Amino acid sequence: MRFWIKALNDGIVKAAPLPPDMWGNWNGAMPARSWIEYRWPAPVTLDGSRIWFFADQPAGSGVGVAPPKSWHIEYWNGAAKRWQPVDRPSGYGTEPGRYQDTRFTPVTTRCLRAVFDASQANGTNAAVAVQEWEALAPTVGGRAANGPVGDVAPCR
Repeated sequence: MRFWIKALNDGIVKAAPLPPDMWGNWNGAMPARSWIEYRWPAPVTLDGSRIWFFADQPAGSGVGVAPPKSWHIEYWNGAAKRWQPVDRPSGYGTEPGRYQDTRFTPVTTRCLRAVFDASQANGTNAAVAVQEWEALAPTVGGRAANGPVGDVAPCR
């Protein structure tokens, strides 16, 4: 089964999506933790994120595709050369079928990732699936102060 990272920012949310209309980690292995990442060619300033989870199983399930048990946003701290959680997030909802919004202390970075802890039951992990993921920027003069997302080098 192929899932596309490109589907995360195409602006399309479907009631019954199928690959490649979303990103997911359903592949038989079902890891306990997974993540998705955006990269920009130059640093951008961000202060929020919105994510739309897809699920075909309820929260707390260890099979199929379920909302994550938890998730959080991390940014690449270029000076420290490491990933770190954003400061003061407003919350991390997991309900599927609608946007889950979080705001945080602004960060200037070249890379942002959403990290998911899988829903678990009876020693197995459910898969995680995301239809849309938006990185939000503060506005400057009424315009977003961010750049395009592209196929650029990883943050290391």
